[in-house]
Amino acid sequence: MLIVCALTVAGVANAQTPPTPANPPDPFAAIRHVNLSGNRAVWAEFAGQLRERVESWKSFNFGAMLPAPATVEASDVFVLTRALVSVDLHAGSHLRLFAQGKSSFSTTRELTGGRRPSDVDEMDVHQLYAEVVTSPRGREGGAFSLRGGRLEMAYGRERLVSALDWANTKRSFDGVTARYGNRSGSVTAFWARPVVVRLYQADRRDWTTALFGVYGTLQAARIAMGTEVYWIGQQRDSGAVGWNGTVGRELRHTAGLRLWGPTRGQSALDLEGEAAIQFGEVGNNAIGASMFAGGIGYTFRRARGAPRVYINLDYASGDAAPGGEVGTFSQLNPQPHPFLGLADIAGRQNIVDVSGGGAMRLGRTLVAAADYHLLQRASQHDAFYALSGGVSRSASFGTAKSVASELDLSFKWPVDRHRLLLAGWSHVFPGAFITQGGSPSGADLPIDFVYFMAQYTL
Repeated sequence: MLIVCALTVAGVANAQTPPTPANPPDPFAAIRHVNLSGNRAVWAEFAGQLRERVESWKSFNFGAMLPAPATVEASDVFVLTRALVSVDLHAGSHLRLFAQGKSSFSTTRELTGGRRPSDVDEMDVHQLYAEVVTSPRGREGGAFSLRGGRLEMAYGRERLVSALDWANTKRSFDGVTARYGNRSGSVTAFWARPVVVRLYQADRRDWTTALFGVYGTLQAARIAMGTEVYWIGQQRDSGAVGWNGTVGRELRHTAGLRLWGPTRGQSALDLEGEAAIQFGEVGNNAIGASMFAGGIGYTFRRARGAPRVYINLDYASGDAAPGGEVGTFSQLNPQPHPFLGLADIAGRQNIVDVSGGGAMRLGRTLVAAADYHLLQRASQHDAFYALSGGVSRSASFGTAKSVASELDLSFKWPVDRHRLLLAGWSHVFPGAFITQGGSPSGADLPIDFVYFMAQYTL
């Protein structure tokens, strides 16, 4: 069984709504806005987070075991703990300094990989940046901000660039962002290097990798649908980037478009679609890859619990043949967890996922959801990729495309403004591709993953 406990301290807006039985007075209002000067021009906001997660796995990675003398298990129960503490210092309305420290721990993890960089990062700087902000002019005026240092980046649905909040250590970047926004949307330009998590040493930037691009969002008040357009470049200079037999330095560009929202006004029917193409080169070989993610949902607003049903499709291209031109889509720096199954067995590379399910309220705030996923490789000549983007099973593992099917049951209960509870169970059925290569070694077992999470926000 998996038990997750989380304690989170997070900053909120200084403005307070009138207390009601459903919205009691905030006992932590004193730390939201602490004046540091007589004229109130300099002030600070204090926040933090403490989160614990106990995870239970049975037949992790389909029961695949490392050869002796490795001391790993296919099943285990362990606890993840994460603490975040931050200070947000403002000097007037134009200057800001934000500092956030983190410490992430794990009890003994006997699964393959042991304690991983996504689990442990003891006593480190998660964010530390300065920001300059211009004030908007007039009702329709826009504001410009320039931010530099160590920071989080997350854009759109976070399919390609994310702070990776589900991971115990989160993700940050060393770089700079420039953003202009008004009531109708925003545009953000960025250049950054990913921060490499080192479990028991100070984190450091990855000098071999650079991420840069422009992300624009438009959602005018008179338009029901929202639109996002983006270009993201990634350069990796390690000289050993490998894709299905093609190795070399990589320069990859991703151009994409996302549309989302109700079909009209307050319609019960909602749609989302995101498509992207990738081009560039690995060594002397061209890149030609693509992805698509789309979904349609319908909410029965007059029914008790306002149930919503939905169906989704996720596709990311794979390589047509080993060596030569690269057809494998790169997921860049994503948050795969909400999209490709909560057991997190797959990354957004050489994958097709057809999923459907439903969600509804049980009581005032408790939401229950059930999802079913059918996962298969887009190309049988390319590997099956793990959540991290690395190869989980090589293309030679089997000839079938079907990888697995997964059933997810989850519960989300925001008890009040401070407390949040999450729980869930995932069962993964191995597909033909896994059983073809896994049967002789026993690495074709069904996976069970159970979790519970409690979060407290000050």
